[in-house]
Amino acid sequence: MAFVKEESQDFRIEEVFSLKPEDPQEQTGTSKERTRRYRERLNQDEARREEILRERRRKYQEKKARGEIKPRHISSLPKQKRDRLREVWRNTARRRKMRKDLEADLDEKPPSPEQLEMSHDSPSPQAAHRLPSTHAQSNGGLGETHQHKVQAEMRRLRKENKRLQAELERMRKASRKMRVRMRRWNKVKKAVRLLKKAAAEKKQNVIAFLSRDENSRLLAGEETHKMQRRLLTKTLLELHADYNETCAPEHCISYRQFASYRPRYITEAAMHRDQEQEEESEPEVLQLGRFIIVKYDDKRCVGQIVEIQGEEIQVNCMAQHGDKNAFQWPEKEERVSCSRSDITGAISEPYGRAAKLADLDWLMFISTT
Repeated sequence: MAFVKEESQDFRIEEVFSLKPEDPQEQTGTSKERTRRYRERLNQDEARREEILRERRRKYQEKKARGEIKPRHISSLPKQKRDRLREVWRNTARRRKMRKDLEADLDEKPPSPEQLEMSHDSPSPQAAHRLPSTHAQSNGGLGETHQHKVQAEMRRLRKENKRLQAELERMRKASRKMRVRMRRWNKVKKAVRLLKKAAAEKKQNVIAFLSRDENSRLLAGEETHKMQRRLLTKTLLELHADYNETCAPEHCISYRQFASYRPRYITEAAMHRDQEQEEESEPEVLQLGRFIIVKYDDKRCVGQIVEIQGEEIQVNCMAQHGDKNAFQWPEKEERVSCSRSDITGAISEPYGRAAKLADLDWLMFISTT
């Protein structure tokens, strides 16, 4: 499809508008440079500048009155950010003061020739101190000695800052370690408190158990006594077995603890005490699974108790490697029967690949005849 261009004679341009020619320098450069040139032109017109600033202040006050701008105080910031911001302020103030001192030294006017002649004619300590040197005049009033002092002071401050930063980091690490130790110590103290509480509870349970009428009877005595004596009806071994059967599993205790928790006003009968001593005098070696040294057919051997039938004891013997301290289980079980008089003594379980005996057990074994 073709398009036909039609021209009309009625279409006329009554006025011709021309654009104002712009400065080619304003069209070149970066955005930062163009902004700088715009601000320079704006600052040249004082009235226009004051009007713009007044309008900005008015808009800011209106936004502040409407609550769109909320003032932020440094106390509302987190501690870490607050300390960092204050450190920036201190450094800025320090640099500003140093810059002012340098500008004051640079603005100092050099002495006139008349002053120099007067200082040469009649020099005084105060005047010589006030007048700068010739090298200082060539540097615009700032002496070389002063520059060296400033640089040395800056180097010293940098070194001091690094040292303080390292010291701060070391203290932070020590603080973290101390916090870890304190947490561990608090856990230990809590565990100790729980153990003491559990021990006190067990002791009270034992006293209550021994104070029952079926376990002890009340003896005659004065009623003014705070704790009246009681006499046990059974031996402590029997009572210990009854206590572990009746109490909760977490409250079961050993016989040693059970005997230590017994109060003084609860005593044992003499016959029960003698019977208990006889039971305790039984050799501890007569236990199933215990390793012993036994004499059999004029030979000594190491074995393990597997069965006890009255006075007869069944022992599973180990084979010795020659005369060495080395034993092993034979391929075929070698079980012997012996009496209690044939047992030399109890030993610990042999250890190691060669099943060696401990030093004291080996001495007992080789001394057996």
